[in-house]
Amino acid sequence: MRVSDLVRESKNQDLTPIYNPDSEDFKFQYDSKPYILHAGEIERFPKQITDHAKKHLTNHLINKRGLKGKAHSLVSKEIMEEITV
Repeated sequence: MRVSDLVRESKNQDLTPIYNPDSEDFKFQYDSKPYILHAGEIERFPKQITDHAKKHLTNHLINKRGLKGKAHSLVSKEIMEEITV
């Protein structure tokens, strides 16, 4: 789903930004609907979708960067700061 489609669906909701620092698009689902965070771009979604995406993007980046098993809470916090706009 593109951000423009989401904006139309969310006229009365505040949109919250999220940044994908990866070189690949990140795909996730929320409420059985597909969403995409495009590589190197900031996307805006309703807060509950952004929170869901942050959790999954953080875990994805931890695994992709080979950081699994490190001090998880510290690594998670650093990545959360990186993707939060």
